[in-house]
Amino acid sequence: MYLSDGSRPETETLVWTAGVKPHPLVAELGLPLDERSRIRVDSSLRVEGRSNVWALGDCACVPNEATPEQADPPSCQHALRHARRLAKNLKGKEKAYGYRMTGQGATLGRDKGIANLFGHFNFRGSVGATVTRMYHLHQLPLRSRKLRVMADGVLVAGLRQRHGRAGPPRAVARRARSGEREARHVTPVAVQPPGAPE
Repeated sequence: MYLSDGSRPETETLVWTAGVKPHPLVAELGLPLDERSRIRVDSSLRVEGRSNVWALGDCACVPNEATPEQADPPSCQHALRHARRLAKNLKGKEKAYGYRMTGQGATLGRDKGIANLFGHFNFRGSVGATVTRMYHLHQLPLRSRKLRVMADGVLVAGLRQRHGRAGPPRAVARRARSGEREARHVTPVAVQPPGAPE
């Protein structure tokens, strides 16, 4: 990994965080924006002041009938629901968007996590990770995909290694024989700015 000044930090751990904000192009569209530069929409996801323009996801400030005191956060969980509601609205079954979150969670490393259900029940550690993974498993659209994710979970638990991240078995064995250290969570691919040293 190279930084924007061309230097390369020596590290075994990389932690990446990001704030979520709309793409700068959104501000150039000439649509009404809120104080966080998100497109203002009404409860049917129609852009305020426009009859034939809609917006959803992290670029839009979407009012939620289930939580009228606050707009939806810019998350995939909400964007997918925005898209479903907008598709139904465009088909002619117009209805205001409303969704009450059942909870939220995040896995932290291999077997730790945090989760909150219904705003009242908090979990952490391995239980938090399990609750979060079960929610994500439930959201997968195809049974075959759910089975693949469950198989990966069994491999993680049994081998303490994600097969998708570890690579082909021969490559893993070759790295183990050569003494190469295995990255525990993230193995960044070298991203080089133009003109950076090789």
